[in-house]
Amino acid sequence: MRLLSVKMENWGPYYGSQSIDFECSRSAPVVLVYGENMRGKTSLLRGIRFALYGMVEGQDGKDMDLSLLANYDARDEFPEFEFGVSLLFEHKNERIELSRMIPAKNDNGKVVVGNLRSKMRVVGGNPVPEQDIKEMVSRILHPDIAGFFLFDGEMLERFEKRLRNEETSAGYVRRQIEMVLGVPALRYLKEDTAALIEETSAAVRKESSAEKASKERVKELEIVEDSQRGKARDATEAEENLKKTRQLVADLDAQMQEVEAIKETYYDRKSKQEQLLNLERDRLGIEVDLRQFLLNHWWLPVAGKLSQLASETSDQLANAVSVVEHQRHLEFESDQIEKQLKKPTCEVCKQEVPEAQFAILKARLLAIENEMNEIEQPDISTLQSRFKLLSRFMDVQPALEQYEGFDTEIRRNILRASNLKSEIESLTQSIEGNTIDVAALEKQLQSARQLEDQFDRALAQCEEQQIELAARRNLLIRAIASSSGTGGVAKAKLQVLGQVDSALEKAIGNFRDAMRLRVQEEASTVFRHLTTEKDYAGLRIDGSYYLRIVDKDDRVIAMRSAGADQIVTMSLIGALARSAVEEGPIVMDTPFGRLDRQHRSNILKWVAAMESQVILFVQSGEFERERDINQLDGRVGREYVLRREGATRTRIEDYSHG
Repeated sequence: MRLLSVKMENWGPYYGSQSIDFECSRSAPVVLVYGENMRGKTSLLRGIRFALYGMVEGQDGKDMDLSLLANYDARDEFPEFEFGVSLLFEHKNERIELSRMIPAKNDNGKVVVGNLRSKMRVVGGNPVPEQDIKEMVSRILHPDIAGFFLFDGEMLERFEKRLRNEETSAGYVRRQIEMVLGVPALRYLKEDTAALIEETSAAVRKESSAEKASKERVKELEIVEDSQRGKARDATEAEENLKKTRQLVADLDAQMQEVEAIKETYYDRKSKQEQLLNLERDRLGIEVDLRQFLLNHWWLPVAGKLSQLASETSDQLANAVSVVEHQRHLEFESDQIEKQLKKPTCEVCKQEVPEAQFAILKARLLAIENEMNEIEQPDISTLQSRFKLLSRFMDVQPALEQYEGFDTEIRRNILRASNLKSEIESLTQSIEGNTIDVAALEKQLQSARQLEDQFDRALAQCEEQQIELAARRNLLIRAIASSSGTGGVAKAKLQVLGQVDSALEKAIGNFRDAMRLRVQEEASTVFRHLTTEKDYAGLRIDGSYYLRIVDKDDRVIAMRSAGADQIVTMSLIGALARSAVEEGPIVMDTPFGRLDRQHRSNILKWVAAMESQVILFVQSGEFERERDINQLDGRVGREYVLRREGATRTRIEDYSHG
């Protein structure tokens, strides 16, 4: 599946009809959408999900009230209007149009929505009956696995929390692997078998209650079933608490949404705080690089002097070589003259050399001797040794320019950080002057989310324990059915069903283990792309489904940083997406917020290496185009900017027009 375009009608901050074209070549499949906080990135992601599934999941994981997604300006301008999203995508070489529209009207400032209207058809073909749209979309990209393809920073954080928790991470990893690889579909058959076992077990228990060999097992079975009922009550209580807490989170979140006057300032401050944090991380990274650079270029403080010495030594060596060559020339000439003076006759014409010629030769010989006596013998060996040491400093300009680059980058970073701090201080004063305490509301919301996470973990634990008890119960039922004693149709039937159930469990287990190793291999490949630790060999998902980092010596890394946790999370999500039954586009909303510069760089390089379509919604605090665009290696096919036109309106622009 590849997204080709999305069109939004009065959806969220998108007034009127606005579109984004996602269609790109296979060689440049990356789409970038730039937008600061509160500009509509999340609304855009929600719009894609709404077009696919006809519903939108809020931050609390619950279905949102769709009336909240209607554009405020359209509500105030028209007594009746429509809002919704249309999607054009490609699947198995077919282009498919899918639209979800909702009629609405303004009732004294409140949006009253009508019935959702869904349309779907293959381009050039007949419409799909509305009642069949859900099934057809599920076959293309099932909603249970959509989170591995369409996700934001908050979803990443929730996923990461579950993986970080030692008590529930193994069960969570197993459930995600089973979900994305289709194991739940295989379990439907096992559930049918379990229903038949349940139906038959009551009769078998009655038959076996009088048998001495089965009495102990029947008693143990009753204990297990009692434990099951207790765990079911615990699960119900945890689920109820979770439901109440999620409602509390939703209510507090709604209060935050209502504080329109403060909200934009609040989120603007939060965005700038994130930008400041990223700047500090970048500065630390630059300082680390600078320290390493200075260790290798310790001589920079005296680079000018060293360069001058190197140049002077080079000149001295060249002069010394010239002096030695001239001295050798004089010695040769002197030798030739002395030979001529020893022979009174010319070797060529055999005549006597005139006395005047001898006088000239003697005068020249004397001049050569005087000149050679005046020549100061140069120490070429010393000069050569010195030049060998200083030659590396002949051209220090590249190193100086590199140092100046570090210095400029740090100064720019400090200046931007200073400006951000001033802006944050100004925004904070603006918030503090308001009668509504946004900070206290935020604290309540944070506490409620922590409580939500606790109940979520408690529910997951109950589910794991229920699975273990169910397995124990099935073993006891099969043991009772296969025990010696009086026969009976029910007992024989249960024995056969037990064998079928056991065979199914074994088959599912084998399939799950094979898929576990497949996901482990994919996750390790992604992890090696993303991590900055070169000693890490990859990830391991053991037989109990605990997810660990291992080094090159196959040792488990027990302590993990927050950054490592996020990289592990993205590696697993990337592996699940790559291992899924169907291929889909990867759409990420603000995925880099808590990562340092090097990890962001690694993720961008990984994105550039992916074959599937990737759509990134980013803000300036996590992605700076001038700095980061080259990391995508020319794989960017399209770029868009979300421009703010007002508190309730955003305009989509092609980047080239921005």
